[in-house]
Amino acid sequence: MLDCPDDERVRRLRARGGPAEWIGGALADAAEGRELIPHVFGTGGGESAAGVAARVLGWVREEAG
Repeated sequence: MLDCPDDERVRRLRARGGPAEWIGGALADAAEGRELIPHVFGTGGGESAAGVAARVLGWVREEAG
């Protein structure tokens, strides 16, 4: 799961013009995902998309053995 802190999620969704009900739903979905999905990749630290992709690829390679 790709995840970011809730305040960052709200900022991103507002910047995209997301309605308030979507933002609330996105926060609820993220909270549920954090509880259910065993591997979470944080994306809120200012890391580039390429950096996040490299971490995901490293994890996939590790899992694939």
